Amino acid sequence: MLAPNGTRPRLPAGLDLLSVAGKCLQGPAFDRYVTALRRALTEAIDPATISVLHLQHLAFGATPALIRALPTHPRIALVHGTDLLFAEAHRDQLRILRETARAADAIVVPPARWQTTCSSSPHRSNAARSPTSRGASPTSC
Repeated sequence: MLAPNGTRPRLPAGLDLLSVAGKCLQGPAFDRYVTALRRALTEAIDPATISVLHLQHLAFGATPALIRALPTHPRIALVHGTDLLFAEAHRDQLRILRETARAADAIVVPPARWQTTCSSSPHRSNAARSPTSRGASPTSC
């Protein structure tokens, strides 16, 4: 997780925040941000403790940074509507989304009926379950 500006929140054991400046959506600054985030991830993560990368928000900086920090790990990607909306509106997000799709070992795209159920539920995290690839456990929306 990225550290928020201001006072750092108290975190559960085993969870840490990364302080990486420059978060943005496009242009050369976006590429610099991804590089800085990759460096921070490389320093913070022991690759031996990771078995699979669960990629979310595929068109934003964390996904390419994770893929570059852990280039040999298997990857499962979960597509969100925001990924598609930003890829449509921003050239760099479209590039990252395409790169991620090519690099993923499996891609999960929730069907429209689950997206509707999830977005209308007052308890989104428990609203619906979607099947995943290769026998993995279901993922909530």
